[in-house]
Amino acid sequence: MFLVVASMVCLGLLTFGVKADTDIEQLVRTVDDLQVEINGLKRRCSDAPPGGFIQEDGYILGFRIVAGKGYFGEMSWDMESNGDQPFVQSMRQCTCNTGAGPCNRNYRSSILDFWDAIPVTTAKLSMYKNGEEKQFIIFNAKDTYYWRWIFDESKVLESSWVDLKTETHDYFTPGEYFSGRSYFFNHVSGDCSTLGGWMFLQFGQDACSWAIPQNGSYPIILYSPAKTWVRYESEAEQADSLALWLKVDNVENLNAPCVQ
Repeated sequence: MFLVVASMVCLGLLTFGVKADTDIEQLVRTVDDLQVEINGLKRRCSDAPPGGFIQEDGYILGFRIVAGKGYFGEMSWDMESNGDQPFVQSMRQCTCNTGAGPCNRNYRSSILDFWDAIPVTTAKLSMYKNGEEKQFIIFNAKDTYYWRWIFDESKVLESSWVDLKTETHDYFTPGEYFSGRSYFFNHVSGDCSTLGGWMFLQFGQDACSWAIPQNGSYPIILYSPAKTWVRYESEAEQADSLALWLKVDNVENLNAPCVQ
């Protein structure tokens, strides 16, 4: 409640004053009036159309998964969309308004709910560490009607991994098809010492010790820091976050409001 009131005052949406000697009855009426006003604002904001999208380099942020911050819904699809609602935006620190952070919260944009109704042209999957994009994959997203079809090896347009399009893949999927691993782009399977590829997330207990976070908090995001695939055990690094960006034709550059 305090954060709501403080933010409204800061935004110039609400001003009120209560004198120190105001009796209890007057104070109760004032608080009741304030609650009515806050509830009205929340309803108006909840009914407002999405528009506070986070944008970067012509892309709109679809979702961000932060390492160690828990399960994010079935491949980030069934989590409730509230990341870009105006009321939520006004409560969020500016540091959360990028793909990389530093930000300690997961994010899901309502743009995912309208995927099949808007002209999405490309999708970019980015891995971040220490606030910097380390690796990326760009997919052709034209004429896609459901998010799963984006993660198809035949749709890769470009990648920071130079061998992603030329090497073979035994797993290339966002689904949890192997030991609970997700966003699993893999080159060669085997035991824990031979398993190798480009990246994967693990949302739960893994058979390989190197895929278990030291602090015990999932998910863990592993990726190849090289220009090619690597053996996860000896060469992979841990990312701080993973983000999906969407490029849409004929969309305005919308700036998300946030708390300064």
